[in-house]
Amino acid sequence: MIVKIPFLLLPCMLAFFCPNFKNSERIELRKVDFGITSIFTVHCDGFEGFFDDEMETVVISREKEIERTKEAISNLEIDTSNYQADVRAKLLFFHDDNTVDTVCMSSIGVVLNGKSYKPDSAFVKIIEEY
Repeated sequence: MIVKIPFLLLPCMLAFFCPNFKNSERIELRKVDFGITSIFTVHCDGFEGFFDDEMETVVISREKEIERTKEAISNLEIDTSNYQADVRAKLLFFHDDNTVDTVCMSSIGVVLNGKSYKPDSAFVKIIEEY
């Protein structure tokens, strides 16, 4: 049985099931080496304080790079285990409407605005390249 979805409903469904972003004017990437280990799990809200000395900050403002990063995120699948990443990178998406979306990630988990997603090696590779 084939289910027909009205053309206008498809974008709404994709917006609900897939991570997506508004127009972003820049991304601020804060990261450390993904191989760094720690005694404690580093949560998103404590990332900057925990890795203050080792952290590198990169501002991504070229539209092509912003779109590449957003596209990689939109390909992530929801992780129903609700894994909370042991954070090694944090991306802040600054939007035209003065809102900010936050992505925190390790090499084995991604959290976007509090929702868990399965990691994608292509996404991790993009972040490591910056």
